[in-house]
Amino acid sequence: MPWRKLPIPAAVGILAHAARWVVVSSLGLRSATGAFVACLIASASVTPIADRLRLPGSAESRSHSIPDIRLPDSLLDIAIHWARL
Repeated sequence: MPWRKLPIPAAVGILAHAARWVVVSSLGLRSATGAFVACLIASASVTPIADRLRLPGSAESRSHSIPDIRLPDSLLDIAIHWARL
């Protein structure tokens, strides 16, 4: 990967981690929900960017490999949170 394109996946990773911490600390949801949101942000942003800029596969985020993701619980947490608002 060219050096000038290296900040792109790093910025996406920073954004995903920040979103995870906002979900966990500010919204008070569980860690699994935060990881789910981080995965959504990372995959939704890096995939089209990597395709358009022809970045190698290593530039794509691997945040979906976070071990504490339980999809049904995460979706339930999000639904409960939004129902309270």
